[in-house]
Parts: sequence; C-alpha cells; structure tokens
Amino acid sequence: MLHCASLLLGYTGSMKLKFKKCDKKCKTMNEKIALFLYDTQKERATQA
Repeated sequence: MLHCASLLLGYTGSMKLKFKKCDKKCKTMNEKIALFLYDTQKERATQA
C-alpha cells in the first residue's frame, strides 16, 4: 500500500489511480489535502 504522503508527490491526473490502491481513510485525507491545495492555488491566481 502506498503511503499517504507519496500520493501528494504525484499530484496529477494519476492521483485517482493511486487512490484505488489506498485505503478509505487515506483516500479521504488526500482528497481533503487536494481540495485545500486547489483552493490555495485558486486564491493565488485571484490575487495575482
């Protein structure tokens, strides 16, 4: 099983593929982090 942190390193379209190999708890945690990163990027784009 992949470690949760390793999923963040591959923050691309392959992320969902890696999620399938991960347990449910890990998946939801990474989804939260992914959403947070997405929101942060949106904020930066708005401020720029």
